[in-house]
Amino acid sequence: MDNPQKRPILSLEFVAGLIVGEGSYWITIARSKKKETLEFRPGFSLRMNDLETIDLVQEAFSAYGLSLYRRGDYLYDKGRGKPTAQIMVTGLQRMKTHLDVFLPLLTGTKKEAAEVVSAFVDKRLAEGGTWATRYDDEDISYIERLRAINGPSAARLDIGILRDHTRRPPKKLGRKPGFTPWNKGLRSARDDPISRRKRERLAEMTSPLF
Repeated sequence: MDNPQKRPILSLEFVAGLIVGEGSYWITIARSKKKETLEFRPGFSLRMNDLETIDLVQEAFSAYGLSLYRRGDYLYDKGRGKPTAQIMVTGLQRMKTHLDVFLPLLTGTKKEAAEVVSAFVDKRLAEGGTWATRYDDEDISYIERLRAINGPSAARLDIGILRDHTRRPPKKLGRKPGFTPWNKGLRSARDDPISRRKRERLAEMTSPLF
């Protein structure tokens, strides 16, 4: 019995064509609950309901030594009931490697968006490559440029809020001698109305993908 033929690996040019048509480059805003800071996370995603093609793209990434994360196949459109898969790349160093490969192959607005993300990644890596390095107006400008390229979204965090956050003085960590927690004696922080308002505000401050 003959062995089945191995599927050919997609070329980088073919994958780049899929990215131009179906992919997205973004910088998402995440809040660190422990340190109460915002983190700007660059990333790439490709979502399709053609699961065979997603499989081939995943195999191509692996063959070319590129990292990705695949979200499990799920019902993206419940009305139509079509299973949809998404592959993602996040993180400064992983995005640096990804963009070094694909940026020269992209065209149109996807190339413009990738160039903005690439500039942001290079800047942050040059500054140490960690969230601990405070963000500045230049970092905000990358998000503004991405919004202009990718189009409007009602769920985006207001630029004014981002600017205000980056201009706050660094928060001093640690407790003073004799410090008494505000929630001492409560069964849980959830029992206090101040905590509830704080959680609601944190939810408002958290933004989805850009």
